[in-house]
Amino acid sequence: MKLNSRSETVGHLWARRRGQVRLGGGGGGGGGGGGGSEGGTVTVELAMVLPVLMATIVAGLWAVGLVISNIRCVDGARDAARAVARGESAQTAQQLGLRAAPSGAAIEISRDGPDVRVVVTAKVDPKSAVFGGFPTVPITCHATIQAEPTETQVP
Repeated sequence: MKLNSRSETVGHLWARRRGQVRLGGGGGGGGGGGGGSEGGTVTVELAMVLPVLMATIVAGLWAVGLVISNIRCVDGARDAARAVARGESAQTAQQLGLRAAPSGAAIEISRDGPDVRVVVTAKVDPKSAVFGGFPTVPITCHATIQAEPTETQVP
């Protein structure tokens, strides 16, 4: 559509100022953008996309929480295994491991010859209302280390 007269230009600018500019060409004819039927499409599209975006963000935050809990389990298992390998008692090592592990974690310590094996198990339970629909996820982490030689074992 070609703007030939001054009145069409002023009318177009006035419509743009009021927020009524139609994308895709002018009115009438075969060139699209006709009678204002696209006025609420952006609102509808936003209403459709916004809940999906929010659900994706919530699921991502939940996954980050799982990764953090897994890292804490690994740290707890390593701390407990190092403590036993240094010669600490099993109770002291368990306390050290529980300090790093997520709340409610259980620590099992076993020895097989010179090897010290620690298993930390925890259940990650979504506690807030936002994550209420997500399942409880069990996490198990293992750490194995060789005990340090004692004075009687050193040549």
